[in-house]
Amino acid sequence: MAKQDQRRIMGLFVLSLKQAAAGHEGARLPGEMVRLTRRVVLRDLPIAGAGPSVLAPLLGRSFEAILPPDLSGGGEPAAPPPPRRTPLPTNSVAQQASEFNLALGMVTVDDVDDAASLDVEAITKALNEFGFVTDDEKPITRRDLVRSGDFLSIEGTVLASPSVHRKRLISVGFEIVTGDYDEREAAFAKIAGIARAVGGTLALDDSTVVPLTGEGFQL
Repeated sequence: MAKQDQRRIMGLFVLSLKQAAAGHEGARLPGEMVRLTRRVVLRDLPIAGAGPSVLAPLLGRSFEAILPPDLSGGGEPAAPPPPRRTPLPTNSVAQQASEFNLALGMVTVDDVDDAASLDVEAITKALNEFGFVTDDEKPITRRDLVRSGDFLSIEGTVLASPSVHRKRLISVGFEIVTGDYDEREAAFAKIAGIARAVGGTLALDDSTVVPLTGEGFQL
């Protein structure tokens, strides 16, 4: 299974748990999750027709002849992978925080009635451009957004959760759901890109404003 499919399945699982915990009517039941996982895993596999076994060419061959040279003892051993860059910086937003809130200015529970509204069209366009999709992996529509559904990035690394109050889009919450260093950096780049595209402010739950460059950040 491709790494992207693994991430997406995990992201969908996290999304289903969040929806179920919140009593969301769109929460997937266990059976639906199994079918969805099967679809994601098997969608790119070719359908084999009738014919001889794919193992037929291996019959009668020695075990050493089947193995690659570095395992069978013949030929030159495979070159080791290049070393990863070290040390990895840890003072970036992506490595220190996972949950972010996008709004026009600062929004708290007490002033949500007076909060400025985000442009639904602009947010819809930005989410689609940065690779967020519906549960069925389709582009997000304006109607999808104002219904306060959750959306997962196509890689399965970021959840986007719009917050609608009195039919107005007040904010969009983002959660990075991967622990991989490079994937977290790429995930935050998506979030920051959306914030720039709509001219919004990105902040943590404690109202700490997050620099959109992602660098030099300390909790």
